Amino acid sequence: MEAAFAVRYLPEGDDWSAEGIELILASGGSTMLWNGTDWTLRIADGGWPALPDWAWPPEAWVFEPIEDLGRPGLDDILEVSPVHNEVGELYGAVLGFRDGTLTVGSGDSMSWELVRTD
Repeated sequence: MEAAFAVRYLPEGDDWSAEGIELILASGGSTMLWNGTDWTLRIADGGWPALPDWAWPPEAWVFEPIEDLGRPGLDDILEVSPVHNEVGELYGAVLGFRDGTLTVGSGDSMSWELVRTD
């Protein structure tokens, strides 16, 4: 993985909401993780550098870099573990790297936490 970007909605004011995360792959493609309308996690091939179809109107959305992802030790995804909610729906995922883990979750907006282990 070369980089990761949050797909953020720019409503009126300063409160930005992340609705997706696009992982830019070294192979040239990308993978999109985003909130479903039922707050479950959706995963599909991305269309980098184009915004996803659900990001409408396009002028209300922006890509924002997620710091550190794509740097050495946080570039090769070694393991992916699904996270399910209490009724068994896919709610999130834990991506394991050599030097840390990225936990993503869906809901009212996307959340993520990068924990470095180096």
